Amino acid sequence: MKPDIIRQPLLLAIASILVVIAAAMTTGTTISPAPETMISTPLGDLIGLFQERFPRCSRILCGGLLLLTGILCGRLAVRYGLYPVSSTLTIPLYGLVACGILLGREYLTESVAAFVLLLSTQNFFACFRNGYAIGAVFRASFFLGLLPLLYAPLLPLPLLVLAAAFCFRRTLREVFVSLCSVVLPFLAVCYIAWGQGANPPAGLWHSFVSDSGYRIFANTPPLVPALLGIVLFIVLCAIFFGLISFRTVSIKARGMLTYTILLFTVTGCLIAVPSVTPGLLAVAAVPAALLMPLTFIRIQRTVGTLLYLILYITCIVNILQ
Repeated sequence: MKPDIIRQPLLLAIASILVVIAAAMTTGTTISPAPETMISTPLGDLIGLFQERFPRCSRILCGGLLLLTGILCGRLAVRYGLYPVSSTLTIPLYGLVACGILLGREYLTESVAAFVLLLSTQNFFACFRNGYAIGAVFRASFFLGLLPLLYAPLLPLPLLVLAAAFCFRRTLREVFVSLCSVVLPFLAVCYIAWGQGANPPAGLWHSFVSDSGYRIFANTPPLVPALLGIVLFIVLCAIFFGLISFRTVSIKARGMLTYTILLFTVTGCLIAVPSVTPGLLAVAAVPAALLMPLTFIRIQRTVGTLLYLILYITCIVNILQ
């Protein structure tokens, strides 16, 4: 009987991501050796201070968050029927992209940002239903508004609330709620900062355009460019397969796939932002992991199994080298 990675048992999927996370957190070899300046953000600074004071606890928390995010990604894909068949492949794929290639030095902040992005996506998916979904829209937009306060390169992401309103067919009333909730975290930070005599709007923009000093192909391990190429190839194939099958899927799945593709496109383009660090991979891994199983579902089973094994083994070698 041929192995079927698409329908692999849940325990095997969880074990697969656990191996990757445990190897990455214990060895620390995937933490980027390239020069990298810590970019200041209101919430990111607090998490960075905790990581500096408690490095061991930070690694444990980071590993737990990566595991939880991977499991919730798999649950999200199965619950809302993103694929023609039920699959838990999303779980290990998230771990491979998030921590099997490269980690930033602020790994705890970046894993928190990835988890918050997943919560936002989960609530946006939940609001695709008949009738009003004020609560889900409010939570999804609120989490999206938190992201620039955690990780500076994610400043443009709150603009996705407009795309989400189109993809999930929300009413003007819900769009208004979404716009109010997406600025709520920023207004709360402004209230506190202005009381201290700071200028938070200028601070966020300055952090966004500041140069972190990181260069994607400078001082990176030799396997990193190859892994990035493999992941990008799989995601682009998944986008192609998703687009050509739009007419055969439900309106609900179509809207969710459209939003996921837009989310990956925006997060992928942020690699050109001056303040970017390797931690962007942990954030981009959320939409990438949701899309990648489409490639393995559509291609021949033997080819898909070999491609998955090559990606998995290469990530393990990259971590242990």
